[in-house]
Amino acid sequence: MTPGKVYLVGAGPGDPGLVTLKGIECLAKADLVLYDGLVNPLILLQTHAQVERTRAERTSRGDSPQGRVLSQQEINERLIAAAREGQTVVRLKGGDPFVFGRGGEEAAALAAAGIPFEVVPGVTAAVAASAYAGISLTHREHASAVAFITGHEDPGKSGSSLDYAALAAFPGTLVFYMGLKRLEAITQSLIAAGMPSQTPAAVISRGTMAAQQTVCGPLASLPGRVRDKALHAPSMIIIGDCVRQRETIGWFEKKRLFGKRVLIARPLSQAAGVVSKLIDLGAQPILAPTIEILPPADWQQVDDVLTRVHEFDWIVFTSVNGVRFFLERLWHNRRRCAAIDPSETGGDRRRHGRGPGGVSVAGRYRSRIVSRRSAGGSLATTRCRQTRVMGSRQPRARRAPRRIARGRSQPRRTGRLSQPRRRESRSASRRGDRGRRSRLDLPQQSVDSAESSQAAADGSP
Repeated sequence: MTPGKVYLVGAGPGDPGLVTLKGIECLAKADLVLYDGLVNPLILLQTHAQVERTRAERTSRGDSPQGRVLSQQEINERLIAAAREGQTVVRLKGGDPFVFGRGGEEAAALAAAGIPFEVVPGVTAAVAASAYAGISLTHREHASAVAFITGHEDPGKSGSSLDYAALAAFPGTLVFYMGLKRLEAITQSLIAAGMPSQTPAAVISRGTMAAQQTVCGPLASLPGRVRDKALHAPSMIIIGDCVRQRETIGWFEKKRLFGKRVLIARPLSQAAGVVSKLIDLGAQPILAPTIEILPPADWQQVDDVLTRVHEFDWIVFTSVNGVRFFLERLWHNRRRCAAIDPSETGGDRRRHGRGPGGVSVAGRYRSRIVSRRSAGGSLATTRCRQTRVMGSRQPRARRAPRRIARGRSQPRRTGRLSQPRRRESRSASRRGDRGRRSRLDLPQQSVDSAESSQAAADGSP
């Protein structure tokens, strides 16, 4: 069997919008997604609708309340075994795979086993978390260099390989990954090596997420301030004059819904738009679907209507679900229909743009998207033209709005016209009979028909 391929993909530091386009393409074609605990689970929504054989398994290298966890060796073996079965595998890793992500070890294991692989770089946590905290790691007036340093070395080493004397004299910004538990030891080592105790420093916890917290202060007092705020991993330690910029260019924490958690009860397949908007506003979306949209148990009643769909001039949909199931059933019955505007149907035109066998389904219906505010007026115009509407219903009020009863698609204009409009009106009056009748001046017969229909709906004599 020809082996599959493994993609080592960087998922970024947490914000799902920071995943690269190539990373999303890999997720779309993956058979197996193996992701770390630092990866935002919302990123897995990129695989939900397009991949049939997708499995997501959570891995980490420490104790976990979910049960047994995989060691690095076991992760390597799993990647190799899945690829040898012919699967396309995405190894989704927080940040960038090759920046303190042990991606190099996994790539070496794949190369030794003869498994094809590619590396898809990601936005590393130091760059993203500092930007979201309003700290520019380099600046012409503050720092011309930046150093990335691990704050958590291999515990099997006999001693530290870091030269704190060189780091203390470094002419730029220092960024420590995974150093929250060793923060006090790191700051004391730098001060002992000659770094001024008043050097500006900051700790960023859960960077780029709605739970992001940033604590700033002099290097000597930073550990105490962090303890007072009870910051959690993952975190970044940034040391240098660039930290001073946060007071003027901090932006992320100023978002309107920053720090808020919002529960989304919609089906997962329809939650993407809401999730994106909440993230843009700084909130943390929590997916908890409470409903599931399913087809009817018996299609007979629907099929009876679809057999005479040609009798109707309008087909009214009230949700994207109605559009999707309607089109799917039409094609199941080998019937023709028109495409629906994708801006209002969540992409159903792309999904249903062709019928059975790839044949285009251009039909006799025009698609018209009606906003919620103008739905009443649009139905009024439809009724006054005495067309046949499938699926239209009167509003659930005791009396329908006067616009529907009188058959007007727009309210009357009141007040004085603006100057340009007044000149246009005088010009129209001079044209006399040549002027076109406004579309609001509906035939009296149609208005009478609409009022009679409304009276019947209200139970009036």
